[in-house]
Amino acid sequence: MQINTRLVRPLRRVNVEQIADKYNADAHCKKMTTRTHLKLLTVSFLKGDTHLSQIVNLSKNPKIQRLGIVEISKSQLSKLHHSDKPDRPPTTSKPKSYLVFQEIYEEMVRYALQSLNIHSKRNNRLLIAIDGSKKKAGISNPLFDDIKTVIEMDGIKLHLSVICGVRKLPLVALTTEPTVHDNTQFREIVNKLNDLVDLTNDDVILLFDLGYYDFKQFEELMENGIAFISRAKKNAKFEVIETVSEDPSGIDQIVKIKDCKYPIRLVTLKGEDGKNWRYFTDIFHLKPEEIGKIYPWRWDIEICNREENQSLKMNRFFGKSLNAVLIEIYVILIAQILVILFAEHMGLDYTLTHMINFIRGFFYTDTRYFDYAPRWKNK
Repeated sequence: MQINTRLVRPLRRVNVEQIADKYNADAHCKKMTTRTHLKLLTVSFLKGDTHLSQIVNLSKNPKIQRLGIVEISKSQLSKLHHSDKPDRPPTTSKPKSYLVFQEIYEEMVRYALQSLNIHSKRNNRLLIAIDGSKKKAGISNPLFDDIKTVIEMDGIKLHLSVICGVRKLPLVALTTEPTVHDNTQFREIVNKLNDLVDLTNDDVILLFDLGYYDFKQFEELMENGIAFISRAKKNAKFEVIETVSEDPSGIDQIVKIKDCKYPIRLVTLKGEDGKNWRYFTDIFHLKPEEIGKIYPWRWDIEICNREENQSLKMNRFFGKSLNAVLIEIYVILIAQILVILFAEHMGLDYTLTHMINFIRGFFYTDTRYFDYAPRWKNK
């Protein structure tokens, strides 16, 4: 089986047609159904295509057409992505809403969690990092579905949660205007995460930076029994209730914050650079040095963002409408999940960047080629 065929196989696990019917996405399509559309975009992003002309040429490739992809023109593809006006009557070139691809992505996440069997494979703890990053995009006069006025913007903000570790599986992904603060999306991210993973499990820990710094939200997490570790601001005001331990390497304290009705733990550790690093957490049973070792895993989501930008070109969109850019974002995330599933199937612990480089170099090669790959396996 060729690598490109093996990559898209997990898409069969999602009922794309049912999702498309929900949004009436295929009602006016003659040949480019949602499943075909999804396969074409996914394959094009995995190959590194960033222009409509490259995607159109790819659709003409007989090897790609074996995947059920049909040839499409540049104008047809552009119309499928262009944001539609609410008062425009239905036509044969009616665009597909990004909501279709968002829901397909969410179903792919559920399938990946089951397929990877994260809960049985995790090493002691399941660490989930949350962060927001701005994606540059030249969007002209976009129209949000929940906003009735046309707005100008120069990009999209992606609020993402990722499982820390080798795979860095993306979980909840929300998109907003670039000016929206991370903090406003935190509650929705946590609620959606709870539908995927039992956050009240003692082994699950949320990691987030100062963008989600809010004592009321800390209070909600503690009320719901959700473990978290967050950096503390330098100017944080609190009252020390108890100093559990104090030595040259750090201080472990229980403190009371004005806007939080529950006592919270403040761990202060001296880093190798001589600076003091302070963390707020509701985890009381771990040693301070363990807290200091767990929090740096949050950096995995920064690595994930960088790999998405560099390897899957999430910072170079060919679409100019909001709908087109959002479609690309969710398809890129789907492509990322497909790469993770492929790496798991082949038993490789490569980074996302290394996997994509191998895939692009041997896209039409038989998967048996990877029988020789373990000699390059990451230690």
